[in-house]
Amino acid sequence: MNLNNLLNTNPEYKEGNLPIALYKNNMQASKGNTESYYARVISRGTCTLENLADDLVLAKNDFGLSTSQLVAIAKAFNAAKLARISEGFTVDDGVARTSAKVEGSFLSENDTFDAERHTVSLAVSPVAKAKSQFSQLRPVIRQGNSSHPTIMAVYDLESQGGEILSKGGFLEITGTKIMIIGDHGDVGLYFENQDEPDNTVKLTADKLGTNTSTRIACVVPATLEAGNYKVRVTTQFLTSKTQRKEPQSFTFNTIFTVV
Repeated sequence: MNLNNLLNTNPEYKEGNLPIALYKNNMQASKGNTESYYARVISRGTCTLENLADDLVLAKNDFGLSTSQLVAIAKAFNAAKLARISEGFTVDDGVARTSAKVEGSFLSENDTFDAERHTVSLAVSPVAKAKSQFSQLRPVIRQGNSSHPTIMAVYDLESQGGEILSKGGFLEITGTKIMIIGDHGDVGLYFENQDEPDNTVKLTADKLGTNTSTRIACVVPATLEAGNYKVRVTTQFLTSKTQRKEPQSFTFNTIFTVV
């Protein structure tokens, strides 16, 4: 597979820049300054095997295969990789080296593995080619040391993921400056229907179980119609003691499905 061909394409999603946000570091000040900031990559959503297959088709680097055929091959490779890793191999797939690791303390050299005390997870490290490509990236600050609200993650407890909204289930939203507060009529947590905008549902602050500057928890409205949604916060929050005059909004980039 010639990845250079794919990198030279210009799909709609591809801007060529890694979006990052800067946040004030309250734990450590930089040398010679009263404050410093740390960076986080702004998530543009989850990319599935189907998305990757579509990229290859768009780049005309699909070997004459359909999206479904490419996905089937990718799933077969993933199964083979997991099997090798489970047997103690380190798999180098051209992007990262992945191996199994065991975590948890053993009581003696004769102790045995105990699922209640020990876990098996993955150790992942980028290969030289990936490191070389990363070294050429020039991240662009999209939300920086500003006062804008920023959603970092949305987690649906019922589906245990970030792609489905389960009506009547528990939803957790994390970020910065996302507290829903203010007397402006637009302030609220929105579930924006991407297919039928008129079916967008708004929750006011009194409908939220948790509502802080970094975390919002609520029940997914049972009134959501089936379709595709984005989550948006609109708030006048500025600091713990101050509200802005006009509300600011942030829409999380991931599209969620309601069935």
